[in-house]
Parts: sequence; C-alpha cells; structure tokens
Amino acid sequence: MYEFISAAMPAEQPASLEAEQYWNVLAFVLQSNGAPVDGKRLNDTSSEQITLHTDCTQKVASASARAKP
Repeated sequence: MYEFISAAMPAEQPASLEAEQYWNVLAFVLQSNGAPVDGKRLNDTSSEQITLHTDCTQKVASASARAKP
C-alpha cells in the first residue's frame, strides 16, 4: 500500500511528500479501516508486522461496487 500511495498521491503532484508524511497517511487509512496500528509509528520495519485480514479486502471491494453508478 505504501508503494502505491507514495507513487500516486497526491493526484496533482504525485510523490511530492516526505516519506514520513506518506507513512502517516497510510497509518490513518489503516486505523480508519480497523487495522491495528497499536500507536506505533509506521515505517518499512514496523509496517511488516501489520496483517490485513481478508474481511478488510471484502469490505473495500463491496464499497467500491456500491460507489459505481
């Protein structure tokens, strides 16, 4: 997820933020979707300890399907 976010965001100026800013965005997205960030600062090392469950991806797919006209 970090690789995509850091390469594609923000849409008007991709890859224009500092690495820490991208990690903060990712931490917010994960926490907002119920992933346990446990108050740790995310980085290359700490992010490897976060497991995304299959029900998270199903929720994203379901929400995407509802958002399409």
